[in-house]
Amino acid sequence: MLTTRIFAESDKYDKIVKDWLRQKPIYEQRIKRYKERISVLQNQIEEIIMERITDREHASIYNNMIAKREEKITELQNKIEESRQYDEASRQKHDNLKSTADLLEKILSERKISDANLRILVKQIYVHQNENKSLDVRFEFNGDFEDSMVMYI
Repeated sequence: MLTTRIFAESDKYDKIVKDWLRQKPIYEQRIKRYKERISVLQNQIEEIIMERITDREHASIYNNMIAKREEKITELQNKIEESRQYDEASRQKHDNLKSTADLLEKILSERKISDANLRILVKQIYVHQNENKSLDVRFEFNGDFEDSMVMYI
């Protein structure tokens, strides 16, 4: 059950990475267009500043025009950064899930879980005795699991 979830998560991120790689040229073109647009806006700001110098009585209008272009530049820079972060986050999540899945597969392929493998797999075990003398056992796992805590009653 746990391994199935981990492998399913890993497969999901495999798909995300593959989709990203397929769409990466499109994102790279967008980033290029965003950078070109930023350059145009920066040139416009320079021109507006030059006009503002000669037309001091309308400086507030020019300041408004500059502020709007600066906002647009910030927006475009954020879009560029989001595209780059999405790529990095997808790859990291995929790598983490894959290494967790590989580790779990290795541990489960053996007939018994060795003490060393148990320490790698389980972070902490909580045992609680209830009033009716039954036990609650809770395992907190290491690794990048969807839910890193499982409770057995």
